[in-house]
Amino acid sequence: MCLLGCQNLRQELSAVISAEGWLDVVVTAFPARCGRPPLSWDELRVLLPEGCTQVALLGCACLAGLGHAPADFPLVRLLPQDQCFNMVGDACLITEAIAGGGYLMTPGWLADWREHLAEMGFTSDNSGEFFKDFARILVLFDTGVDPKAEVHLGELACAIGLPARRIIVGLDHLRLLLSRVVLEWRLDGERRSGQERDRVYAQELADYGVAMDVLARLGKANTEAEVIAVIEELFRTLFAPATCHYLRVEGGGLVLDQDLPADLLAAMERLETPYAWTPSGQGFLLRISRGKSFLGVIVADRLAYPEFRERYLNMVLPMTSLLALAIEDARSTSEIAIAISALRASELRLRSIMDNTSNVVFIKDLEGRYLFVNRCYEELFHVTLEAILGKTDYDIFPPETAEHVRQYDRLALEKGGPISMEEDIPHDDGVHTYIATKFPLISIEGKPYAVC
Repeated sequence: MCLLGCQNLRQELSAVISAEGWLDVVVTAFPARCGRPPLSWDELRVLLPEGCTQVALLGCACLAGLGHAPADFPLVRLLPQDQCFNMVGDACLITEAIAGGGYLMTPGWLADWREHLAEMGFTSDNSGEFFKDFARILVLFDTGVDPKAEVHLGELACAIGLPARRIIVGLDHLRLLLSRVVLEWRLDGERRSGQERDRVYAQELADYGVAMDVLARLGKANTEAEVIAVIEELFRTLFAPATCHYLRVEGGGLVLDQDLPADLLAAMERLETPYAWTPSGQGFLLRISRGKSFLGVIVADRLAYPEFRERYLNMVLPMTSLLALAIEDARSTSEIAIAISALRASELRLRSIMDNTSNVVFIKDLEGRYLFVNRCYEELFHVTLEAILGKTDYDIFPPETAEHVRQYDRLALEKGGPISMEEDIPHDDGVHTYIATKFPLISIEGKPYAVC
């Protein structure tokens, strides 16, 4: 976070950050000219440090007329004050000092009082009459950041011929203000991070659901071409590659039955490890083998999101043995029983993931009937999977709760993607509020068949 404040308060802002030990917060100051002329976003842009994710802009008249921040700015939070001095002192104390004819100052302004008089067109010899027209006393709100502040106050009072008063305010008021700003920023960051984790988890769960649905079709493929068609469909659904190739192995060598770029073909021919990255760096090659049998090489290249290639690879690598088995079975059906066993093992792995997550996971059909609940759901709501199958929320919760839950089920199906919301669910010890993420499960035909 970047705290942008007036140059006159830079020392105070820096002192608070140092005292609090906020290593992720920096201070930048804009010129102290009280809006004459007004600040501009272009002027503030050059002050932003690299890597700034949010800007807290503190001020009074200097913030007037700024309007909305440009789209390329980090998130901006404007914190306008009735008086700049309200940042360092109590509002009642400020009002009382002004009502008493006080000319209010901070140590930062006072340290350069001669320069400020010059900017007004005065010198220390001719400024007295000007100040006496509207002020009866000089008032320093001493924050303690400048040990010479009291000396500067005496010099200015002597120069313009006005009495002076020093009010020790310290940094407590500013510290409280900034602590709240920083805490809200960090809480917002945690909320955003949590939402992103939920989104990624929901996407991964949906991807695994699609993968399991597609892989189930491998058992129905009768030829190697049909097997490869299913695999390519899986890859295109999960990774959206621009190109997808498969070369089978016969007699110990690849069978070239299609035109391929020379560098890609060379990479396929020398592949001896379970995988490798494509020459473009935007995809991967998979060596399909079973035991000592080398069956072929599959390539997914120019992925739509190559920055996620490692995640995609980690998703598909555990499937290669099943893909190899499907290809081998298409050539010889003698191992179909092993293929079914491998598929069941994959389903058990997915069930294990669901049962060992700390999140509640359920699947309901389009009519709201439960198809699956994980262990966390069973423990939380004191039910078993066998007992809840075929039931609806109306069989489990009070009518108003059930209707509320179903409303968001329908909304997720209508939206066609993940949604997050708060749900109030009654328990033995009262009502608990949960942050829930729901999304539809989509069939190969592109139609929703359940909500998760």
